[in-house]
Amino acid sequence: MYYLVAIVGAFLLLNLPGVHKPGVKVAPIDTLFVAVSGVSVTGLTPVNISETYSAFGYIVLLVILNIGGIGVMAIGTLLWVVLGKHIGIRERQLIMLDNNREAMSGTVKLILDIVRTILVIELVGAT
Repeated sequence: MYYLVAIVGAFLLLNLPGVHKPGVKVAPIDTLFVAVSGVSVTGLTPVNISETYSAFGYIVLLVILNIGGIGVMAIGTLLWVVLGKHIGIRERQLIMLDNNREAMSGTVKLILDIVRTILVIELVGAT
């Protein structure tokens, strides 16, 4: 269900005004393909990214790729931490299973470290 919601959300984001360069028209099927490709992090696209998307479009694509790449449990954990919610034993077990860990200790810290590392790498790459 997560992937369906993420794909529909990505499709809607890719249809926002200003995502495409002026005068560029993209067929809905191509937009859907880019959305699915972004969420599944395959990197395939039927359109030339540099000729089709604006700077805002690049940001939207980056968000879509991060949503797909970071994964369900990491995003959920990050939201719980940001909202100040307690992550109980059941949630920690799910995180542990999602990340193929054998021990439960440090699971939340692992997720936060992953998100921090991704953000640092992207910021360094953007400069």
